[in-house]
Amino acid sequence: MPEQCFVQFSRKGEVCDAELNALWREAYPNHVDGEMTALLMRCATYWVARVEGELVGIVRAVGDGDKHALLLELCLYPCGLYKGKRSVLSSSRI
Repeated sequence: MPEQCFVQFSRKGEVCDAELNALWREAYPNHVDGEMTALLMRCATYWVARVEGELVGIVRAVGDGDKHALLLELCLYPCGLYKGKRSVLSSSRI
């Protein structure tokens, strides 16, 4: 059974290029480092997911500002890095 953890979600939370590049390098083998915060600024909204202050995922979405949203990307560290925490992130209501 996975250990208990607290995932903190922050809408348009603070995140830096170094954190985002590290995340995307793990998720996308062909990722080229760049100004990833600029990418987030072009999104209608995004959520930053952290466990014990460490970035574990990012969610990018667009929506109507009311009840509907379209998920553009759910990017999480691979299971091996945060064992058990991936399922918490992907099953949480955002």
